[in-house]
Amino acid sequence: MKNPWETLSQLELIGHSPEINHLRSYLPSIAKSEENVTVYGEAGTEKLLATKILFENSLRKDRPILFSNANNLNNHYDEEVTEPLLAGQKKMDTPLSCTLVIENLEYLDEKAQQKLLILAQKRNLEIKSQTIPTSVRIIATAHPNLITDLKNNKFNADLFLALTSVSLKLPPLRERRQDIPLLFEHYLKKQCMEFKKPIPIVDFEVFNHLMKHDWYGNIKELENTIRTMVFTSPDGELLIDSLPFEVENLIFSKVQIQDLNIAVSQLEKELLQKSLRKYAGNQSKAAKALCLSEPNLRYKMKKLKINKKDYAFGH
Repeated sequence: MKNPWETLSQLELIGHSPEINHLRSYLPSIAKSEENVTVYGEAGTEKLLATKILFENSLRKDRPILFSNANNLNNHYDEEVTEPLLAGQKKMDTPLSCTLVIENLEYLDEKAQQKLLILAQKRNLEIKSQTIPTSVRIIATAHPNLITDLKNNKFNADLFLALTSVSLKLPPLRERRQDIPLLFEHYLKKQCMEFKKPIPIVDFEVFNHLMKHDWYGNIKELENTIRTMVFTSPDGELLIDSLPFEVENLIFSKVQIQDLNIAVSQLEKELLQKSLRKYAGNQSKAAKALCLSEPNLRYKMKKLKINKKDYAFGH
C-alpha cells in the first residue's frame, strides 16, 4: 500500500488546549515503547498524523514499515502483510523487526482478524511447515464505535486486547474549541500558499460562526471549509457568505473586516474577557481555564489593554 503519510504536511498536533497539551506530554514515552498502540478518534481528528508522530519518535524509525487498511487486509492479507514479511526475513535472515500501520480497524472482517491476531500477539508465522520468527509492532487507528463492535461480539476480544496494549484518544474539535483560531490560521496560510493567493483579511464574524459550529467532520472539515472560503470569497477577503455550512442569525460583536493577525487578536481578547468575567477578575483561575500561565495572562491583558478591575464584582 502507498505511504499515506505523504499527504501530511506537518509532524505536530496543532493547539494549546488542555487535551492537546496532555497528548503531547505522553506521546514520546508511548512512542519509545514496544507496545502495540490503537489511536481512537472520530473521522477527521488527525489519527493518521498521530501514528506518524508515534513512529517518528519510536526506536524502530529506521527499520521497515508496512502500511495497510482494513479493506486491504480483508481482501489481500497475504499480499499486504505475509509476503512482505517473508521477503524481509529472507533478505535479512533474521526475525523481521518492523512496524505495521493499519487504518480503520472497525472495518476488519472476522477472517482478517484471526490472521492479524498472530502478529498482534507477537507469535511466529507458520507457513508451509516453516516457522518464521517475527517482531512486528502494530500501530492502528479506529473509530470509537469499535468498542460497540466489541460489546456486540463483532470484533475479536483477544485481538482487541492485543492491539490496545496502549490506547490514545484524539478529542473531537468541538471539545477543544479554543484551538480553532490556531488551526484556522495554520490552514488558511497553507491553502493560500498552495494556491498562490495572498493572505486575506478576515471578517471577525467569521470567527464567531467557526467557534459555534459543531464540526462533526472535525479538523478535516475545518480544512475543507477554509479551502472552500479561499476559492469562493473575493480576492483579499474572507466573508461569512462563503461559509459552506448554514449559519445562525445571531447578534455578534460588530468588528470591521481586518487582517488575519488583528482578527485573531480580537478573538483572543474576547476569550480573555469571557474567562475574567466568569471568574470575577481572578487571574489565576482565568489563566488555568485558558491553559495559560498567570504571567502570560497578565502580559496578554496588558497588550490588549484589559483591566482586571473591570471584571470584579461590583463593577
